[in-house]
Amino acid sequence: KSQFLSALPRPRPVNGYSKTVEAGHLTGSVTNVRTNSTLDVSDLAARLLKYLDDDLPRVVIYQVVSEFEDFFFEFLKLFVRNNTQALSQQRELKVKDVLDRPDMEQLIEFLIQKELHELRYNNVQAWFTYLKRVINLHSIKPEDSVRIAELKATRDVFAHNQGIANDIYVGKAGDLARAQPGQQLTLSRPYLYGSSDYLKSLVSKLTEEVCSRLAK
Repeated sequence: KSQFLSALPRPRPVNGYSKTVEAGHLTGSVTNVRTNSTLDVSDLAARLLKYLDDDLPRVVIYQVVSEFEDFFFEFLKLFVRNNTQALSQQRELKVKDVLDRPDMEQLIEFLIQKELHELRYNNVQAWFTYLKRVINLHSIKPEDSVRIAELKATRDVFAHNQGIANDIYVGKAGDLARAQPGQQLTLSRPYLYGSSDYLKSLVSKLTEEVCSRLAK
């Protein structure tokens, strides 16, 4: 159990903006040395509101979805290592890939990394289908893959298309799509808070179920 928990990724803090706000609060102003411009308290207040409404939501959705992806694939890797029969049995390898690995252990690790890397770029439903093949967890519900697919599609739209929904977003989000192609996606606080709480709850349920099984 302890090895399992220690192997899971830890969240990375985002605190650059908070340091700027803190500095402005303490000194009454902040100077940008690159542009030689200074913001006073009223300027900082206006910037803070813009940050809270526009910039922070984009940072939050990107981070919470990326953190979940990191968790999910590290979580999955732990079980594939202990159930290598779950690896594709039809994969073809180059001779160089085999010869570059000095022993079977490193070759298996190479295969795991390669297979999970390919899986990561597949759709979310494929992620959960693969997880079920490796270990069948009761914590996973059919609606989980649908909700995570919408979250991931939202993250991708803000990362690659300035928050404008497109056909790719609608196709991935399915029935949970929150905008049609050409429309601006919104990142309301209820949506962000609900999504963050949902992902944290799902991570907790997965780890608790696995730890409960390991304790038996």
